[in-house]
Amino acid sequence: MGKKTPNSTKTGRPAVTLQTPKPAARRQTYFIHDVAKMAGVSISTVSKALNGTGSISQKTRKRIIRICEEIGYTPNPAAKMLRAQRSENIGLFFYPSCIHLFHSPFHGTVVAGAEQVLSKRNYNLLLAGTEFIGDDHRLPKFVKERSVDGVLILGKMPSSLVDELREYGLPFVILDSESADPNVDSVISDNIEGAAAATRFLIEQGHRKIAMFAAKEDDSSTLARFNAFRSTLLERDLFRPDWVLRHAHSEDGGMRAAEELLKMEQRPTALFCVNDSMAIGAMKVFKNVGLQIPRDVSVVGFDDLYVSRFFSPALTTIRVDQMQMGEIGATILLDSLTDESHAPCKRIVQTQLVVRDTVRNIA
Repeated sequence: MGKKTPNSTKTGRPAVTLQTPKPAARRQTYFIHDVAKMAGVSISTVSKALNGTGSISQKTRKRIIRICEEIGYTPNPAAKMLRAQRSENIGLFFYPSCIHLFHSPFHGTVVAGAEQVLSKRNYNLLLAGTEFIGDDHRLPKFVKERSVDGVLILGKMPSSLVDELREYGLPFVILDSESADPNVDSVISDNIEGAAAATRFLIEQGHRKIAMFAAKEDDSSTLARFNAFRSTLLERDLFRPDWVLRHAHSEDGGMRAAEELLKMEQRPTALFCVNDSMAIGAMKVFKNVGLQIPRDVSVVGFDDLYVSRFFSPALTTIRVDQMQMGEIGATILLDSLTDESHAPCKRIVQTQLVVRDTVRNIA
C-alpha cells in the first residue's frame, strides 16, 4: 500500500482545500447630484441626459453617460416611475413632524402663501412630516409611493434626507432655511439685516445693556439672526455672552428664558428675541411678576406674526412677509417643472422694522 501523503485522501485523490472568499469591498453609493457635480452641470441636465429628453448637446449627454458608466450609477427605478407622468400634486413636508407646523403661526402663513399659488395653477398640496423608523427619518410616502411633481421643504432638513430626495429626481425648494449646497433652490428672509436693524434700533434708543433670547438648536435662519446681533454689539463693545439665553424658539421657550433672566443679579434694559413667539412668552412672564413694558424692559421680536400687533403692549418687531415667502417658493418650484434652463437660486425676502409700543427711549 502506497504511503499516504498529507495532500491526499483515502481514495488517493488530491485533497481539496476550501478557502473562504474575502468579502468584496463595499461599493460607494453615488447619487444624481454626485454625477451633476462631476460633470459640472445641474441635476436637471443629468436627468435629461439619462432620459434622452431636453435640449442639451450630444457632447454633454455623452460626457454624463460616460461618468455614470465609470462610477456605476444607475437611476432609481422609482424615480423614473414618478417622472413618467404629471400628477398635478406638490408635496410639502416639515421636519421633523407636521405637529410642529400646526404650532407655528409663521410657517402656517408660509404654507398659505404656497397653497394660494398652487391652487391658481390647478395643483394640489399634500402635507406630511418625515417618517420615523427607529431613530432614523425617512421621506414621506407621497414621494416614494405617490406621483408628486415636486416638493416644498419647510425649515431645516438633514442633508441625508435631501440626498435621498434628490435620488428620486424631483425638483424641490427649501423654505425658511438654506442648504450649504449652492445647487439647491431656497427662499429665506433677510435674517442678517433684520437682526442687525433690530439691534441698531435698540442702541439708537439709548440701550447699552441688551440681551438676546436665541434658539436652542440653530438652523440657518436663527443662527444668522444671532450672528448679526452679536456682530452689531461687538462693533460697539456691548456684547455680553452671559445675556444670550438659548431655549426652544417657541412661546414656552420664551417664558423659560425670561424666568432664567429674572434670576440674574444684573439685568439688561432691552431684549431682542429670535422670533415673536419667544418675545410674547417673555412678556407674559415679565407682566406676571409686575414688570412694565417698556418702562422696565424693552422688547423686540422677529417675524411680525399676526397676533403681535394685538398683544398688549403691541410688539415692536422685524416684519417678514410670510405669505410672499410661500408664494415665491411655490412659483420657483412650478416654473422649474417647465423651464429646462432653470438654474438653482437663493431668493431673499426683505425685512422691515415695525415700531410699536415695546421699546422705551432712554437716551
